[in-house]
Amino acid sequence: MLGILPTNQTVTLIQMSTELDAWGNSIELGREDIEVYITYNSSLETIPNAQGNEILYNATLFFPSDTKIKYNDIIKYTDPLSNNIESTPEAIRFTTDFAGQLFNIRVVV
Repeated sequence: MLGILPTNQTVTLIQMSTELDAWGNSIELGREDIEVYITYNSSLETIPNAQGNEILYNATLFFPSDTKIKYNDIIKYTDPLSNNIESTPEAIRFTTDFAGQLFNIRVVV
């Protein structure tokens, strides 16, 4: 359970370094399976990404508040049609409760 949101899927978060290896690829720092709540963009809405460009997003994932996630990390999950999706975050937003405490982390992919 993610606060008041029931978790409906397990995703794999692959944490990547900002440093590059000898071939110019990011270095994997670790993997973690995390229970999240996912909503899918069935209405084809657009949102601004981290660079301010309007993008059409696929899903919003709600991570627990203690998750350390960056824009260069990779998220793997399975969509409702059983397609394996691998994506980096387009937007990372924080949700707080009425007391100002971090409630969850909303990641748009």
